[in-house]
Amino acid sequence: VVGLLIELILIIELMFTTKQKKKFILINGGVCMNEDLKKEIQREILRQINLPNFHQNELKDIMIDFDEVLEVVMNKILANAEHPDKIVFMPFNEPDHANWYGYGNNTGAKNYAQFLKDWNEAYGVIQKVWNQYKNGEKTNANGVKPTADHALIAGPGDSSWRPNTTKKLLETGKANNTLPDVVVWHELGSGSIGSYPGHYKQYRSFEKELGISPRAINISEFGQMRDMSVPGQIIQWLSL
Repeated sequence: VVGLLIELILIIELMFTTKQKKKFILINGGVCMNEDLKKEIQREILRQINLPNFHQNELKDIMIDFDEVLEVVMNKILANAEHPDKIVFMPFNEPDHANWYGYGNNTGAKNYAQFLKDWNEAYGVIQKVWNQYKNGEKTNANGVKPTADHALIAGPGDSSWRPNTTKKLLETGKANNTLPDVVVWHELGSGSIGSYPGHYKQYRSFEKELGISPRAINISEFGQMRDMSVPGQIIQWLSL
């Protein structure tokens, strides 16, 4: 684990993607974040889209640009963070699923090219806001400025190991200077304990093939209910 992983998309859950706009609803999400800050972020999003009286469940039919909302969330986090350099920002969670882009492991899927475009744009928004606090253009409530060269970003966050699309993201990220600092996917299948080592080796082979320095890996969701309740199962995960 590198720093404090914040899944930004748990604040704003994307329902589907079009070429220019993304549809979302607000949910009670976000990890490693103060409850008051979560509520403040949600109120700020409502205020900026001029819908202060809408209940969050009524937002399902509102079309808002995801990057605009992402910028609101980033500002709220960095304006209140005590240790910004320790935060790893994760803009997407399970983008391979149908409620996002639904590309699975297919780089030729209809929405995969859009995901790559959205990844690059989200990366740029995060770095833009980061630099605004780093250079003093915007201020932090604790008088703290980021000092790292850039904001740490994690992804893609797929629901399972997706070798084809993961490799393509690395290729695109290298070409556009938008590589994730922490590579994230989930291992939730019944055979994941046995298959993860092979997935790990395959991922590392992609880095070597593409000339990319080793990234940190974070399996942010793993195991099944049976694993979480049985010491003999969970210890296998902890040993990996």
